[in-house]
Amino acid sequence: MSKISNLDYAKKLVEISLDNGEVSKEKVTAILSSLVANPPRNLKKILALYKRLIKVEMQKYTAKVEYSGELGDDVFENIKKQLSAIYNKNITISKEPNQAMIAGFKITIADDVYENSVISRLRPLAQAKY
Repeated sequence: MSKISNLDYAKKLVEISLDNGEVSKEKVTAILSSLVANPPRNLKKILALYKRLIKVEMQKYTAKVEYSGELGDDVFENIKKQLSAIYNKNITISKEPNQAMIAGFKITIADDVYENSVISRLRPLAQAKY
């Protein structure tokens, strides 16, 4: 019988935690209860890996929207619809005001970044050598 690594074990737990491609709170709770009742060797390491992998998985369908100024709920709803269509899954919006942007917005989903702000347009000018 071959040994399974802590990382592979945590990855399997994440697979079990998904329901239609999204992390299920109920499944995560059940997995954690099972691990507490029947702790595997290296429980702390497995839990740390599991937590990190669950965070990564959740970032795949959570859009962090940084913005400056006032944006109505209709704007966020439109962003949510468009991103859900692009990623072919239900995207959750996390709103984060950022006055340093001056004007515009920045959307981050996992490793993807979409930015259209004044600060992003000024950055190349600030870095230019004259």
